[in-house]
Amino acid sequence: MLRVIIFCLLFPIYSIFLNIFGRVFHNCTWFNYRYQRLAKFWNCWILWTFKITVNFAEKELEKLITPHAKIIIANHKSHLDSLILWAIIPKEVFLCFAAKKELFKIPICGAILKYSGSIIIDRQNAQTAV
Repeated sequence: MLRVIIFCLLFPIYSIFLNIFGRVFHNCTWFNYRYQRLAKFWNCWILWTFKITVNFAEKELEKLITPHAKIIIANHKSHLDSLILWAIIPKEVFLCFAAKKELFKIPICGAILKYSGSIIIDRQNAQTAV
């Protein structure tokens, strides 16, 4: 219960910090690496708060570390897909998401998506979505 209380107190503060950090430093060369680490910490912290553990085979994790570009497709069986992806992806690997354009309009979430390099998908226009 204490974890949840701490989460409820710190989650808005950290979310706003990520938002401000993204707005201020998005043009800096060192920004992407640090923003990725902050976002990874943020998502792992959420999983820890709610005692969600992720089991992942080491052999499969090694495939993610190879230097080739990859596309990981989540099936959205739950709302935890993005949190879990952040938790399992090694810190050396750059991670970004493709998200529908409506998500970019949500005040804090949209800014975090924007500054993390996420790709905007317009589902109303199939040609631009491709």
